[in-house]
Amino acid sequence: MTDWKEELDSLLSNKGIKKTVVLSEDASKIQPLNPDDEKHIQEYLETTIRPSFQKLASVISTYQDIDAKVEITKKADISEIENIELRVFLMLQMKFAYRMKFVKEDNKLFVLGQYSRTNLYGYPTGFEQSSLCVIINDAKSETIINDFMNCFSTKFVLK
Repeated sequence: MTDWKEELDSLLSNKGIKKTVVLSEDASKIQPLNPDDEKHIQEYLETTIRPSFQKLASVISTYQDIDAKVEITKKADISEIENIELRVFLMLQMKFAYRMKFVKEDNKLFVLGQYSRTNLYGYPTGFEQSSLCVIINDAKSETIINDFMNCFSTKFVLK
């Protein structure tokens, strides 16, 4: 008798669905970022994330009563990494935010997607993980946009 995990893996692989990378739940495997990692991440933010977010924001902003902005802040004075968020507003009230998180494990840099919604009173909830978890070199602009669209289409509420 075959294992159900193998059967599921075979079924989905045959349909062309790629398996996502799953980070270890063991926090001791997470490594701190060194200056070279930070430079690599900042370059990735400037060449891939920022243009992707700007492209999404320009299209979203063409709709009535909806606006999207790319917000850039610095995490810390000693860090080279900027924090870039794509924020979506409905009638001037923020309703949805999307950003990237970077983690180093087993000497590999991973990029993870995160999204946040607002509650009934218009206050943002905490960020939640999206399904995106890939090695940074494999995360192209299309990958980021597809993950945003997946979160946006299932989590964005027009109320």
